Parts: sequence; C-alpha cells; structure tokens
Amino acid sequence: MEEERSLPPVASTEREAIERYCDEKGIDIPELTVSGEKEVSAVDPAWEVDYAFPGEQESLGVFFLLHETDGEWTVVAHTDEVGWTSAELQALGALPIL
Repeated sequence: MEEERSLPPVASTEREAIERYCDEKGIDIPELTVSGEKEVSAVDPAWEVDYAFPGEQESLGVFFLLHETDGEWTVVAHTDEVGWTSAELQALGALPIL
C-alpha cells in the first residue's frame, strides 16, 4: 500500500499560507510579522520569497518560498539560512532569478 501524502495547505494570502504551513510543520513564530517579499523570477511572478519573524525580533526569522496558483498561495519550503541558490530553487520547482 502506498503512503498517502497530504497536499500543502493553500490560502488566499501569503501571510495566511505561512501561518498554516507553520502550524502544519510545528514552527512556532509568536506575533508573526511578514516582510521582505522578493520575486524569484522575472519570467514567472507566481513565485516569491517572504521573510517572517516573531514580533520585534527580526533577526530570528525564517525564509519561506511561496507559489501562487489561481489566487491561492502555498508555501513550498522554508529555511533559516539566507534564501536559496538558483540550483536549490530549480530543484524545488521554481525558476532561478534572472
């Protein structure tokens, strides 16, 4: 029997998608603040990287790779590092920054 894989949560806003993803993955970011939207590709604007952090502690944040499809946002991945390389973005399904 194949293992059932759940689909990532979708939401109408980037913030809501990040909140749902954090809940699902057990990531605790109290007083969630989202900033720093960065377009991943000039060719496909449906991909972006957002930075989320707890309250006034901006240095304790997490980067989230998000994808928008038909008005719904999904978090594809997260990292505590400073973003992803072009090769990592390609592996995740996003196009590299041009």
